[in-house]
Amino acid sequence: AATTAGDTIRIRDAATPYDEQAKVTSSAKSGTAANPIIVEPDTGHNPIIRYTGNGAYGAAIWLGDVDYWTIRNLTFDGTGIQTSRFALTIQADTRDVTGNSIIGNTFRNWGGTESNTGNNATVSIDNQPKQTGQFSAKNTIVKGNTFVGNRGAAISLLRTRDTRVENNDISGQKCSSRIGI
Repeated sequence: AATTAGDTIRIRDAATPYDEQAKVTSSAKSGTAANPIIVEPDTGHNPIIRYTGNGAYGAAIWLGDVDYWTIRNLTFDGTGIQTSRFALTIQADTRDVTGNSIIGNTFRNWGGTESNTGNNATVSIDNQPKQTGQFSAKNTIVKGNTFVGNRGAAISLLRTRDTRVENNDISGQKCSSRIGI
């Protein structure tokens, strides 16, 4: 779908949880500081987001090389399934990215398989540098989220600048060798 600065994407309830990867990787689909792109539940709805990527190096929502996206008030629930490694990823692959926000979401029972817990993080903000260099996620906000019963790190930060992580509730984490919050 085409998105432009200032768009709001509202997700409605479905008969079954949404089980797919939504991947945005074009800087042409960025918001601006004054007009971010917002993804949130529609009024009166509480959709369940998941991705049974079977331990895949993927995420239910993957934001790559985009600026000023806000993901808020969604429920990511991996109860009873084998999830992808990440619920939500913000990645700076080919350039610095800035101004993305993760606010007021619930992340429950996420984290891939037991065999790959060393690489799991429910929310991952990092870069996977191509041969062109090192890039950063800048001015990211991770605020007011609830993390319950996830495997691996709740939040993983790698090569970020001016990232604010505040007022998140993290409980019931399961073991992992990954270092993170």
